[in-house]
Amino acid sequence: MPPQTTTLQRDDNEHIRRVTGHGRIDDRIDGQTYIAVDGQRFTHSLILTPETVSPWPPRAFAEITPEHVAMLMVHEPQVILIGTGATQRFPAPALLQACMEKGIGVEAMTTIAACRTYNLLAGEGRAVVAALLVEAMQ
Repeated sequence: MPPQTTTLQRDDNEHIRRVTGHGRIDDRIDGQTYIAVDGQRFTHSLILTPETVSPWPPRAFAEITPEHVAMLMVHEPQVILIGTGATQRFPAPALLQACMEKGIGVEAMTTIAACRTYNLLAGEGRAVVAALLVEAMQ
């Protein structure tokens, strides 16, 4: 059986960074996952904006700290999407306090859902930041 992957539709706007794929590198159920941005595969968590892609330190949901959220706010987004891995989880309100104080919307969803939502919002020209968790394999 080939590895499980998802290919996302590429938009015609070449000036916007896009998620172009998400999946497992091999066919093992516990195999390492990746996110592809503009065709380049990343096996670590990342911060994605329409202009940039950069590493994001957390490798597990429980590792997300207020400092990691502050890294997202530097981009002055209207909306922050948090991809929480294979399972949807919700950050503690204290983690998002600074976002709420600045009126920044925050949505938590599975990483693949965050990838799709990011592509839609970026394509609409929204000031969106996606924090995409790629969990470390045990």
